Amino acid sequence: FLGGGVTKGRDEVVASWSVLLDPESGTSLRWLPTDARVADSGDLAYTVGEFTITRSGADGDRKARGLYVTVWGRGDDGRWRVLVDAGSPPQPDPSS
Repeated sequence: FLGGGVTKGRDEVVASWSVLLDPESGTSLRWLPTDARVADSGDLAYTVGEFTITRSGADGDRKARGLYVTVWGRGDDGRWRVLVDAGSPPQPDPSS
């Protein structure tokens, strides 16, 4: 996620997101969906929006922002799962 490369499979996704999933890392991710659509078939959807990554350190919080798109698939069990998640490279937030 933070490295800018393509990540495939559960193990690679978990490894690439580990810094965001570790509460001790001082790094957090917030996202704000700005649009969402569901296909007429009811089994495919997407969300788009903005994200903010905050890294807390001794010198204060540093933020970076970007845009994302997530494609969702609905399984036979009715649960939505991420099929594809992509985003722009995070850009430093000048206000932080």
